[in-house]
Amino acid sequence: MLDGCTPWPEEFARRYIQEGYWEAKTLADLLEEQARAIPDRVFVSDGDRKLTFREVSQLSNRAALHLLECGFRPRDIVLLQFPNSWEFIVAFFALQKIGVVPVMCLPPHRHAELTYFAQLTGARGYFFPPRFRNFDYLAMAREIQTAAPRLEYFVAPGDGAEPGVSYLAPWLEQPVEAGALAAPLASYRPDPFDVAF
Repeated sequence: MLDGCTPWPEEFARRYIQEGYWEAKTLADLLEEQARAIPDRVFVSDGDRKLTFREVSQLSNRAALHLLECGFRPRDIVLLQFPNSWEFIVAFFALQKIGVVPVMCLPPHRHAELTYFAQLTGARGYFFPPRFRNFDYLAMAREIQTAAPRLEYFVAPGDGAEPGVSYLAPWLEQPVEAGALAAPLASYRPDPFDVAF
C-alpha cells in the first residue's frame, strides 16, 4: 500500500471480493479487456482525432515504456495537469500500466496549489501543457521545481524542444511490436488493490 494511505479493513475487502463487488483488476486491465473485446470501437473523441480501444492501449503501452526508460517506477507520484484531450487519456493509462500514481490537477490550478501538491506528495514528475489558454505552464513548472526539488521530470503533450521536457508525440510515433511490450510492462503491473490515483 502507498505510504500514508490506510487500506480497507481486511474483513471488508475479503467480503467485497467474495460477493463480487470488487475484482482483482486494475484500470489498465479493464482497458486491455476492452481492447481485446471491442478493439475497433471508438474510446475517445477529441475534435477530429478519434482513438479506438486498441489504439489507446497501444499508445499507452508506448508511453509507459518511455516513462520507465525516463526512470519512473511503481508508486512514484506525479502531478497530472493535461487538459481534457486524447493525450490525457493516453498518459493516464500509461501511468496506470506501470503503477505510477497521478495526482489529478485541474487546468486552473496554479503555483500555490501545485507547489503544495508536489511538496506534500513528494511528486517526481509533472505532466503539463507548455502553454494552454494563454497561460505559460512551462514557466510555472520551473518555479515549482525550485520549491519542490524532488520534481525532476517534466512531460508535455505534443512535440517540442524545451530543455528538460519530454514530449509525448515522439514517444507515440515510434512503432513498437505489441509482444515486445508485453513482458516488460507485465512486470510493472500494480497491485489492483493499491492506490490508483
